[in-house]
Order: sequence, then C-alpha cells, then structure tokens
Amino acid sequence: SVVAVLGNMASALTLQGKTGEALAMQEKGLDARIAAGGGGDDEAKARALFNLGTSLKLEGRLPEALARFEEAIPIVRRNRAERTALEGMILTAIGDVHRVAERGEEALAAYKQARTFFRKTLGRECEEVGMVLYDMATVLANTGKAAEAVGLLEEALGIRRSACGEGSSEVGDTLYL
Repeated sequence: SVVAVLGNMASALTLQGKTGEALAMQEKGLDARIAAGGGGDDEAKARALFNLGTSLKLEGRLPEALARFEEAIPIVRRNRAERTALEGMILTAIGDVHRVAERGEEALAAYKQARTFFRKTLGRECEEVGMVLYDMATVLANTGKAAEAVGLLEEALGIRRSACGEGSSEVGDTLYL
C-alpha cells in the first residue's frame, strides 16, 4: 500500500539521518491513511503517530512530538486490552520529550509509568526496564539528585548485563553515565 511504502521510505531516511525528509514522509503516510478511511483508532494509526512523534522529537519540535505521543496512547489502550510494547515505547518517548525540555518531574512520571508497564507486560528483567531505569537515572543526575540516580543505575546495569550481555552497547551506555 502507499502508506506502507511511505513508512518504509521514512524509516530509510531516518536511518540516513534525514529526519526532516522522514518527517515529511510520515506526515504524508498518516494523511494517506486517513484519506483512505484508515484513520480510525487502530494500532497502525497509533504506530504511525508514534513514528511521527519520534521524528518530530528528533527535529526538536517537542510540543508537536508530545501531542502526537499523547494522541497515540489512548488509541493503544482502547484497542489492545492485553497491552503491547508500543504503549511502553510511547510512554518512554513522552518521558524523553519532557527530559529534553528540562521538565524533570514530568519526565520521571512518564518513565515510572513506562517502567511499571514494561515490568507487568515484558518482565522485571527485560532490557526495556533497564532502559527506562537508565533514563530515570539520567533525569535524577541532571537535577542534582545523584544519590538517587546511583541506585537506579546499579539496577539498570544489572538488568542490562543480564538481558543484553556484558559487552553490549547498552551496558557501555549505562557505565558511561
């Protein structure tokens, strides 16, 4: 379908670092989806909104990114009683937007929701939990709460070592903070 082709083109452009062009493709894809009658509340629309929000975030367009993420969350929750990893990814992205905008409390609140979600759906020791703990520690460290950050980093490091392996980039990132 046209929507799938535009999405694939956007992914390729993102990988090439051409986020502005990727953003344009994602917007066209969402518009085409809506024009074709597929603009309802389904997971494909939520994923399209997530991808668009991610590109907007990379472009530094934080209020627009946040709006797309917040539009996607209720769609996922209405349509997926069993909940999917997409919900946790969106919650993490909302936390990222708040972190970049230096709204620490809002970032922590979103990350805590993501952590709880991932623990319930993917397990307490999954890489996604390690990632969110790392993100939470980053916020705490950047807001002068180093002592709190250390505990989260230690937990994140243990999870990432277990889930990703000692030599992984995730472990390296955790050690670097």
